[in-house]
Amino acid sequence: MPVEDIVAEDQRGRTAREEGFAYPLAVGRILEGWALGVTGRVEEGLTLIREGLAGHRASGARMDRPYYLGLLAEVLAADGRWDAARETLEDALAQVDGMRRFFQESELKRLLAEVERNADNDARADELLRQSLADAESRRNRIAELRALCAFVASARDAKARAEHEGALSALVAGFTEGFDAPDLRDASALLD
Repeated sequence: MPVEDIVAEDQRGRTAREEGFAYPLAVGRILEGWALGVTGRVEEGLTLIREGLAGHRASGARMDRPYYLGLLAEVLAADGRWDAARETLEDALAQVDGMRRFFQESELKRLLAEVERNADNDARADELLRQSLADAESRRNRIAELRALCAFVASARDAKARAEHEGALSALVAGFTEGFDAPDLRDASALLD
């Protein structure tokens, strides 16, 4: 379903508002804002994400807040707001302790590596990617591992480093038995081609 159709479908949001379900309404705003932001409607998306984060906090929830901050940072980075993205990701990583680390930590570090790479902090970016990859491997989070390896391949500064990471990425991709039309696996295959 195209993002525009998802955004236009507001029945669940209307029900959440009418019934006073603050948490799902907040999460819905965050996800809608992210979808708008990554498809070019940045200001509208950022407004919704920030409203959603405020509603999330007001509901008393803490669960998955680092993930939602990561979505905010992704939109900020896509719009070239690198300093704001860095600050948001560092805040998210500070909050991840005790949360669902298996799901969040590796991805947040990968996103922060992208921000650092853009600021020409290549050593810091490489270290963050190593941490992201190690975390993903230790938690057997294959999608996070795939994303970290793709980032390594895409940012390799020399042929030797690229070949090393391509070999690891190729082996990981070969281990998948389904989902080949998923964006992450398509991106990995494109890098390997």
